[in-house]
Amino acid sequence: MKKYFSLKLMAIAILAFFAMNVSSFAGDNYQAKIKTKVSSAVAKNKIETITNFLKGVESAEWDAKENNILIVKYDSEKINPNFIIHVLDIMDFDAKLEEEPVNLTYQLKK
Repeated sequence: MKKYFSLKLMAIAILAFFAMNVSSFAGDNYQAKIKTKVSSAVAKNKIETITNFLKGVESAEWDAKENNILIVKYDSEKINPNFIIHVLDIMDFDAKLEEEPVNLTYQLKK
């Protein structure tokens, strides 16, 4: 009985180790700030929903401190901010990149 328990524990430890290292094989995580000319809460919710549905986007949230800024965290291997802006423009939400994207993966490794 103890032997099976220790084997299960070892298997869980090995799986956890590989699960932690899988993220290093993915693309770098970036954060981009996108400015829009949207002021209503309904439109903000639509933009968040649309952006969150895009493949490669990890999160999209309005910054409560800054007006009309959408903060998007994304995987650079799957999507880029120009595509996100293009999608928002197609949906008639005038969008532009507020500042250069920040590499979050690099910041975490420091």
